[in-house]
This record gives sequence, C-alpha cells and structure tokens, in this order.
Amino acid sequence: MKIMIVDDNSDNLEMLEIILRSQNNNVDTAINGKIALEKLKANKYDLIISDILMPVMDGFQLCRECRKDEELRKICFIFYTATYIDSKDEEFSKSVGAQQFIRKPQDPEILLQIINDAYNKFSEAPIIHEEQKEEEILKLYNERLVAKLEKKNIDLEKEIAAHKKTVEELIIAKDKAEEMNRLKSNFLANMSHELRTPMVGILGFSELIQTEKNLDTTKELGMLISKSSSRLMNTLNSIINLSIVESERITVHEQIINIVELITRIIEIYENEAKSKGLTIRMEAENKAIFIKTDEKIITDILTNLLSNAIKFTDRGDITISLRYDTNNDKNFVSIEVKDTGIGIEESQFNVIFDEFRQASEGLSRSFEGTGLGLTLCKKYIELLGGTILVKSKLNMGSTFFVKLPSSKINVSGINVNKKVPIDLDKQIEQLNYIQGKILYVEDDDTNRKLMKIYLKDKFELDFALNTKEALQKVKENNYILILMDINLGHGDNGIVAVKEIRKIEKFKKLPIIAVTAYAMFGDKEEFIHVGCSDYLPKPYNKDTLLSTIAKNLN
Repeated sequence: MKIMIVDDNSDNLEMLEIILRSQNNNVDTAINGKIALEKLKANKYDLIISDILMPVMDGFQLCRECRKDEELRKICFIFYTATYIDSKDEEFSKSVGAQQFIRKPQDPEILLQIINDAYNKFSEAPIIHEEQKEEEILKLYNERLVAKLEKKNIDLEKEIAAHKKTVEELIIAKDKAEEMNRLKSNFLANMSHELRTPMVGILGFSELIQTEKNLDTTKELGMLISKSSSRLMNTLNSIINLSIVESERITVHEQIINIVELITRIIEIYENEAKSKGLTIRMEAENKAIFIKTDEKIITDILTNLLSNAIKFTDRGDITISLRYDTNNDKNFVSIEVKDTGIGIEESQFNVIFDEFRQASEGLSRSFEGTGLGLTLCKKYIELLGGTILVKSKLNMGSTFFVKLPSSKINVSGINVNKKVPIDLDKQIEQLNYIQGKILYVEDDDTNRKLMKIYLKDKFELDFALNTKEALQKVKENNYILILMDINLGHGDNGIVAVKEIRKIEKFKKLPIIAVTAYAMFGDKEEFIHVGCSDYLPKPYNKDTLLSTIAKNLN
C-alpha cells in the first residue's frame, strides 16, 4: 500500500513513517497540504494520513481539494491530529470527506488497527461523499477555525503567563545567585581575616621568642600568642558546630538543671572581660532557683553566644539577663532576655543577623571581628530545643534578645538534682604532688609528645607509644597508673582498638584511660566512654585542663 503522510512536525512524520514502513508500506511525506496535493496529482496513492493544523494549506483544505478531484476522491483520507480533538472537529472532518478521525497520540498497534480498518472499509465500498454547499462548508470551516483560534489564544495567554512567571522566577533566582555570590565573597574574605589575623600574632610572636636574644617580655608574648590561639580556636569551633547542627548529628540529652545557677557561672566567666570595658553584668530572676529540663551543653552555648555578643557590641552601660516562667495558650515557657545598652541594630537587619556568616556590618567596612555564626548557632540550637528567639533593637539604644524555651515548672522536692560545686582547680592539681607512678601516652605526633613531656615533667614519669601494637606491648610489660590515648594514630591505626584490647585483660579493667583526641564533635565523648575510655580530653588543651583531668581520674 502506498501512503502519503502530511504533517509539519518532522518528529511526527518520522515516527509515523517508521510505524507504517514496519508493515511493508510504501510511504511518502509532505510538510503541508499544498506540497501533498502536488504529489498526489503526480503519483498514485492508496491512503492519505494528514494532520490538520499546518501552514500554507491545512488538513481541512487538503481534504476538500481531494474530494473535488475525480481521481483523488478515490483515495481513503484519515485525519491524525493532536490539536483539533473535540467532537465538533470530528464531525466537521467527516463532513468535508474524511473516512476516519484519530486523536494523537495512539499506541502503534492500535493506530495501525484503526488505519487498516478504515482503509479496508473504504476499499470494499468507497464512500460517496455528498457535496455540500460551498457556503455551508465555509461556515463550518470558519466556526472550527474561530474555535481553534480562541483556544489557541487561551493557550497563548497561559503560555505568556507561565513565561512571565518563569521570567519573574529567573529574576528572583538571578538576584538570589548574585546575593549568594556576594555572601560567598564576604564569607571568604571574613574567614580569611578571622583565620589569618590570629595567625599573625601566633607566628610573629613565636618567631620573636625564637630569634630575639634579649627579650624581657617573653611572658607577655606568650599571653598574646595564647589570646590569638583562642580566637583562632573559636573561629574553627563555630564553623565545626554549624556543620554539626546542619548535618543533624546533635542528640538532645535532657537533664534537670538550675538555670539561675548556670547563668551565674557563665556571668562569672565573662565578668573580667566586661569590667575591662567598664561594663556591669547583672541577672534578674523571679526565684533564686529555677529548674528546667533541658540539654545543659546546648543551653550553655546559647547563653555564652548571647552574652559574648552583648559585651562585644556594648562600650558603656550594662548588660542584664532576665529570667522567668511564662504561660502562653496553655503552654509553659522559661523566658530569657539578654539586654544591652550597645550600638543596636537597624530593623532591616533583624532577620539577616541570624543567617550564616552574616553580620549587621559586612565587607571591608565591617566594624567588628567575628565569623557571623554566633547568632546563627543560637537560633538553630533554640529551634532544636523547640524554642524561639526574637530581637528588638534601635540604633545606638541597645538590643534585647528574647528567648523562649518550652519548660514546665519542675517540683524538685524528692528529686536528686546534681548541684554544680565550683571546682578549686589549684587544689585539684596540687593533689598530684602526692601521687607517684608512670603514665603511658599513646601518640604518633612528635610535637604533641614534646608538649606533653614539658607539661608533666615535674609530676610523673612519662612513657610513649607510637601505635596500638607498641601500646599493647608496653601495657603488658609495665605498671602504669594511667594511659593517655590518642584516637587517630595515622596509617589507619585506631586508639579505640587498643582501648578494647586493654579492657579485655582483667587486671586492666579499672585502669584509667583518657581519650586525648582532636575528635571533638557532638557524640564523640559518649562514643569513647562507651568503648571503655574513662574520660575525654579534646585537643587543643592547656596545662591546667590536662592536669585537672588527670587528677580527677587518679583521685
């Protein structure tokens, strides 16, 4: 069978041609009615399959022309369309002389069946098309054309609206991308500043101590190195803590705490810094003891960030921390307000200050040091505890941060609440003078070993092991009173393996083993305790922290 396919869409032509050729048909194609009509008059065809909506001459016009011609009206004519698909289109298609009307798309097998049925029916008894008056045909044609144009206009309006929406979304995305690019540049500049600035002090003063022979200020230089190191460590901790929060690795460990006592301890830590700026810190609480059930470490980080920020951005006046119970819509909260008399914040910046790496002043003109992560971490921590944080502020009139944490009043009668007893660090370290014995330090880093040797030189005899194999051998051959165990020993060696093996030996079940490690993520301490460590000392540490940790475990 020789078939003419008429369609202005090349993909449709190709697909239909492949389907028909698979049945051994001889197939010819045309991209509109005019070209098809010229081919139909020049050659003999058995079947025409035509789209309707095409340029130059559409399918309706082609069908009408075929039915006017004595030879062409003997050819079976089928419409195959995706545009003219309602019942009136089908009626009109048959009124102009088509034998079949098929809506796109169709499964190939079904399409072939419909085509074959229509062709066979036409071949057996060719349908004699009743001529209609030209006026009637034109009227019906115009009706279908107008209907299709109206539908096309509606479709175009929808496309224009969708395009307009897409353009608006692209503009928003472009603005957002530009903003993110600006933030990225600010972040990189900020991080470069926050990492490089303290390194200037660390490297510079370290060099002076090594090269200058007549330095009378070695102690002062050491204090400056320590200060720069603390700033660098705070920057790294902020970045690490943010990554932990965003990876959802934090587990909330609730316990009953006296939040008045906790705030008192935090104020004591920052009191000297505040006094150096002429500031006073005071607390206002409705009771001397307010007990809540929460995660002490997380709440400490929240209050520490808020208080350190208040001190940083306040040059005169005072800082007040207020504390009380609140009830709202039958829900109980503990409300914490941190109020300062500092530089204040513009209202337009209220939301910005809680975003990652954002500050009220940014770029090269920013007024204060810092990563811009303190308030971000506060907000994420507070939301983790199910609470909210808001800010009220005016430029040069101070700021107040309002924190609400869900918590009912807790009746502590009959409950054993662990009261935090202030630690006398000097007294605890002094007790080491009465303890003798040998300590094993398992560490593969030479600098860390040298530092440990200096820290403990007047206290204990110190032995070293570079890996787990050497550590196990030495533990079996010596009588150690304590083991300091690094966790990541390099080359895939893991201190946890050594801890587990040591704990298998009966006489070492109670031997103090302290994990001394740079693994300082949330949950690491609990993991090390779980596998058999007695305590945990995160790197970096200072001499007092090391000695007090050793004293605690030996006592």
